[in-house]
Amino acid sequence: VSAGDIMDLPGLMRVLLDWTWTDLDLGEAFALAGAAFYVDPATVDNVVLEGRVTTRSGASVVILDEANTAAVFADLADGSLDDE
Repeated sequence: VSAGDIMDLPGLMRVLLDWTWTDLDLGEAFALAGAAFYVDPATVDNVVLEGRVTTRSGASVVILDEANTAAVFADLADGSLDDE
């Protein structure tokens, strides 16, 4: 999703609420969606957590590798992912 102007905010909110779970209140969710107007997409990294695919009760799920997941979250503790 790329933000063009403030008129795109309802669409950004729809994407945010359709594809995420959050405990943010409505004002916080709007602030998060509005932040998209200030983020350069070229500076956003995609990090895929390691895991294995299996099924549970008929649903396809990914069981995350605990060590890798812990390392990624530890790296996020300062608010950014480092290349190291």
